[in-house]
Amino acid sequence: MTAISAQQAAAQGKQWAELRSAGGWLGWLEFDPVTAVNRVLVATATTQPLDPSVVTPTGFSARSRAHEYGGGSWCLFANGLIFVNEADQALYRVDLSNGLAAVSAPERLFHRQGCRYGDLVWDAIHQRVLAVEEDHSGPAPEPVNRLVALSLTTQQTQQIPLLSQPLAVPQRQLLAEGWDFYSSPALAEDGCALAWLCWNHPHQPWRSTTLQLAELDAAGQLQSLVTAATPGQTEVSLCQPGFLANGELWVVSDQSAGMLSPGQQEADSYWNLYRYLSESSLEPVFQLAAEFATAQWQLGLRHWVAGAAGVVASFFQQGQAGIGWLNPQSGMFERLSPNDSAAARYHGLCWNAQSGRYYALQERWDSASQLVSWDLSLQSGRDSALCHARLDVGVMPAVITRPQPCVMTCMTAFEPAEQALFGWYYPPTAEYSDAHQPALIIQLHGGPTSMADSSFDPQKQFWCDRGFGLLTLNYRGSSGFGRRYRQRLAGQWGLLDVEDVLVACQYALAQGWALPGRILVRGNSAGGYTVLRVLSDSRAAAAGIGGGASLYGISDLALLNEHTHKFESHYLSWLIGDPETAAEYYRQRSPIFQLDDFQLPVIFFQGRRDRVVPPQQTRQLFDALQGRAVTTEYVLFDEEGHGFRQAQNRTVVLQREFAFYDQLLAAASV
Repeated sequence: MTAISAQQAAAQGKQWAELRSAGGWLGWLEFDPVTAVNRVLVATATTQPLDPSVVTPTGFSARSRAHEYGGGSWCLFANGLIFVNEADQALYRVDLSNGLAAVSAPERLFHRQGCRYGDLVWDAIHQRVLAVEEDHSGPAPEPVNRLVALSLTTQQTQQIPLLSQPLAVPQRQLLAEGWDFYSSPALAEDGCALAWLCWNHPHQPWRSTTLQLAELDAAGQLQSLVTAATPGQTEVSLCQPGFLANGELWVVSDQSAGMLSPGQQEADSYWNLYRYLSESSLEPVFQLAAEFATAQWQLGLRHWVAGAAGVVASFFQQGQAGIGWLNPQSGMFERLSPNDSAAARYHGLCWNAQSGRYYALQERWDSASQLVSWDLSLQSGRDSALCHARLDVGVMPAVITRPQPCVMTCMTAFEPAEQALFGWYYPPTAEYSDAHQPALIIQLHGGPTSMADSSFDPQKQFWCDRGFGLLTLNYRGSSGFGRRYRQRLAGQWGLLDVEDVLVACQYALAQGWALPGRILVRGNSAGGYTVLRVLSDSRAAAAGIGGGASLYGISDLALLNEHTHKFESHYLSWLIGDPETAAEYYRQRSPIFQLDDFQLPVIFFQGRRDRVVPPQQTRQLFDALQGRAVTTEYVLFDEEGHGFRQAQNRTVVLQREFAFYDQLLAAASV
């Protein structure tokens, strides 16, 4: 069997996201690491299989930079679409009224200097686009966030440079301001009501948000604004509001409902669907010990959708993905495609009236992304989804490693009671160079409130094809396992996650996945921070760890707190403590100040344009370790930011990291 090369693994890293439906159209984004751009693909919804066309030409990339992580960068309507262009954060319109064969070049629709836009939603009744606006142009120390509407009914014209004709300038209408953050505008089908989320420092959307609701008059002006649901004295995360055809407002909430997950003795709360009744009053529509949402690191997330036959919603239950149909009247819930054990995640849910089908992007462990659908008007056929399109990632590996869910039991000094710890183990598809000395990589996701699912990833395959086992660890603090699990890192970041890695090492050694000294840890961003904390822990070598890789990982918490962006500017206060009263905690948990304990080798990868983790942090730690004769390497990418998007740079990461590990393991075998 031929192993997947680093170049193939990097180039195959295509992704689909932000599936949308309107009129006779379906559309979605395709990220291609070779070009490092997001293309908009559009297809006729009623054709099978779908035949998508790229409607964004060379020079355009649909990507919002609101909240730094973006999301909701485009919207679709009956005769066109509007997207945020990555380079200038301006809004552009593509006309679809003459069909895909006659698509013209994008027309620059709106630009406001210093402003970024995301969470775009089309308002068909008032012929306008609703959006979150993040204004960086003012004198305030932080950008100002608002909810705005840009009407296609124009009042003036503007000459745009490089364009021969003056373009109509949409009328910008301020809908809401005053909160630190806004997201998730949702419009009633008749255009008479608008709901959205907002929250203030020091919260993040996965901790505590407020749902607001307003009536709209015939001109689209807000009337009778109410706080539909607010956490009050209790933190509750509300997300993804939406309206049913009958005008009911639903929202996902993780308020306490006294539910037990399988094998759990104490009640927990989960992101479940709720119906809005009256001001500050919600009732559960259906309750399941599962998460019907993910942490809102990006805008525009959609895990449920209402259509003619009811509501379809996707979920995670102890890390396992599922999707189901909910009858709003009876509250009955039926799983769709229950026999599809390869499903790893469903996202971008939408419904198309012309085809009468519910659509989703499906990630799988055994193949690349698929666009699938269900027709719920049929009495049969719910056991499997209809596949309309598959993401082309080139040549697939001959053998794809099948991830195995694993649940570890841990007891630590921080939480002496037994706790569950979740992960996915990927067995090697080939033998390592020394078959009698198995090696394991423990991979840590970022966030730290994100999660690792079982989706096919050619970069995971790269490691398995070289004889490594791979354990993707959902350390405590990850989303997808209930609110209590997600909240575990409160005040404990840099401690509890480290304990979880050490527990995972013990579990891996007991399973025979690796021998002592042949466990490696790798992670990006927050995961990279945990890698550095682990490698500077005096117990790491005894736990079997031989080294690791930090991809734009945090090394100086105080410096991060000073320079980070608005969205995360108070996050460390929750993860660590108040930066003034808990200054010593910041120092104790910053790898840069734990050099005396740093003995294990590490390779660093960093982007020069990173605004989340300034490159001087990483360089400072690298220089200090070099001065102490710790085996270390440093790779800097000039054109990358927080996260590596270019295929050639992803290739370098895999090549340099593998060479680094190979050298370490060869030395350990002597």
